[in-house]
Amino acid sequence: MRPPSISKIIEKYGGDLPHKLAVFLARETAAEIQARAPKSNDSAYADELIAKYFLRGKKEFFADRSERAVNASGILLHSGLGRAPLPQLPTRLSESYQTIAVNKLSGRRKERDGYSAKLLKCLTGAEDAIVVNNNAAAALLVLHTFSKDKETVVSRGELIEIGGNFKIPEIMEASGAILKETGCTNKTSIEDFIKVSGTQTALYLKAAPSNYSISGFVSSASIKSLSAEAKKRGIITAYDMGSASLIDLSNFGIKGSNLPGTALKQGADLVFFSGDKLLGGVQAGIILGKKNLIAQMKQNPLYRALRVCKLTITYLENILEIFMEPESIQNKLPLYKMLSESEDALRKKAELLIDMISDAKTGKTFYYEPDWAYAGCGSAPEKRIPSIAVKSLFKNKADKFVAFLRDRETPIFARIKQGKVCFDMRTVSQDELKLIAQAIKDWDAENL
Repeated sequence: MRPPSISKIIEKYGGDLPHKLAVFLARETAAEIQARAPKSNDSAYADELIAKYFLRGKKEFFADRSERAVNASGILLHSGLGRAPLPQLPTRLSESYQTIAVNKLSGRRKERDGYSAKLLKCLTGAEDAIVVNNNAAAALLVLHTFSKDKETVVSRGELIEIGGNFKIPEIMEASGAILKETGCTNKTSIEDFIKVSGTQTALYLKAAPSNYSISGFVSSASIKSLSAEAKKRGIITAYDMGSASLIDLSNFGIKGSNLPGTALKQGADLVFFSGDKLLGGVQAGIILGKKNLIAQMKQNPLYRALRVCKLTITYLENILEIFMEPESIQNKLPLYKMLSESEDALRKKAELLIDMISDAKTGKTFYYEPDWAYAGCGSAPEKRIPSIAVKSLFKNKADKFVAFLRDRETPIFARIKQGKVCFDMRTVSQDELKLIAQAIKDWDAENL
């Protein structure tokens, strides 16, 4: 088969694309046909292959683009969907310059996270704060600053791995810290820390179990006991909280959540956590603690490499300002709005969705019932959140149906449970119901 004409491919299939992209996809199409197609002079067959490979290449090219999605999975902090949904874009991010690194009163240079630090100090009681680009970066900066070529003691039960193959031991290795394991998977006491502490010990690290829980015969060394012992020895106590909020979450159905301010009061020298989990904001690593320790981290060259951009810091400032008025949180932060929705409100959404698809061929197969939603992203892994899910049994087609939902102009992410496709109402807004309803009707039209 002769190589297809690039210009003819673009003319026939790439007219709606930017020229550079059309050329790129046309060349890939031509190369794939040359590599895979059998020798043939059948022009109709050649056109069929060109259409197949070009349109598939176009679809795959845009499949990696970040775009709006409907999260019907019931996982509030869905790592594949950007964790916490963001609130409305701050107006000061619009088309203008920003005072990102200059004080408007003095005209002098300032720290770009200076205002965030002030808000965090006010909200938590910390002496000072610093912001980097994610919680792994926070761990790296803490360990590299205070434990490079020295020992950091960690309980074996807290040497965690979370999503994306992130392992605490590997971050420690990258930082130059020397890992000193102690205790057992299920039980670690302060005596275990004391046994392995020596002249080279620089840091005690406590890490919150991120995406698992152990029950039964278990115990761990508390921040209070670690801090008391560390102070006797001139050792720093750091607490990797992973996911943390700045308010008590018991009113939102998540009991027993740790607060950074509480950990500091219990004696932690440094605590760090993510900005896009239970905080409900953007990806960031937030470090709170002693003023002198924060100052040392700011002098570390790594801090420059790990600092956040103007979009992140402005969004974070906006999130923290919302926390300054706790009564407005559930109205202004999408995560807390979802957490605070009553089961009655969820039931009404379920009834509305079923009514919207009542005229669809499969509409009568849908029903709703109580189910469980989850915080996700290692936030309160053992806590279930009551919810309502709309469900239908798609015999032998559940996988195809959820793939069809993902392939929409606005992709919809549902879940399969016991062979049933489930749309969890806790993570679906009322405005998104019409998108789900239309998808179900379009599925009927294509498959029944």
